[in-house]
Amino acid sequence: MRSSQRAFTIVELTLACSIFALVSILMVTAFRDVGDIWRKAGGKDEAMRNILKAKASLQRDLANSGSKANQWAVAAVPPHLPPGKDSDALTFLSSDAGTSGANWSVQADGSPNFASQITYYGVIPNRPNPGGNTVVAGAADAQGYEQQHPFKWLVRRVDPASSTINSGWTSWLTQPTTYALGPNQQVVCDQLLQLRVIRGAPMWIIELRAVSVAEARRKLALGNVPLSQGPFTVAQQFSVATGN
Repeated sequence: MRSSQRAFTIVELTLACSIFALVSILMVTAFRDVGDIWRKAGGKDEAMRNILKAKASLQRDLANSGSKANQWAVAAVPPHLPPGKDSDALTFLSSDAGTSGANWSVQADGSPNFASQITYYGVIPNRPNPGGNTVVAGAADAQGYEQQHPFKWLVRRVDPASSTINSGWTSWLTQPTTYALGPNQQVVCDQLLQLRVIRGAPMWIIELRAVSVAEARRKLALGNVPLSQGPFTVAQQFSVATGN
């Protein structure tokens, strides 16, 4: 008896293979796009985590800062990778002793007793960058800040206070070579692009920028291109009112 089944024709096989190839291409493209989306989201999360870490520390301290003219000051950190200055620096008297936890100090009448002088500054460290990335040259943005080095450190320093800020505080803005900065200093964040002080007390306005390093490394010659306004840079501006 002759079988009722018939074989596929060349045309049918060719058509089936073409459809399979097209579906495969579409699936590979879709998976690649999803992978890119996850990678970009993860990179932005990394940049935002660094910003939020720096922001939380600054907000806590600035809320206890003095607001009078002789109780705070702002300066630029000199360029360690010219021509752009590293970042801004700010110092202020604080009613918080600067140690872990709440340790506020007030006088008998309830007015603040400024127990410490707290200083923050963004700086390019004198040590290898994570992942072996080498920033070979600096570049200044339109405001004169360095914008090619995404591994700047935010350093926090606590010193005993007097009635006014120490006039020699800018000499404290040194370039670190190690995470062990001393008993009165710490690295709050080690992956910032810029720290900017837009306005001082009594209403501080601070701007922070950080880079999605993993994504920027894939797409750019990281360390050799401007990043301040780039697609892999996250910026956040926030304000803090002084409590004193």
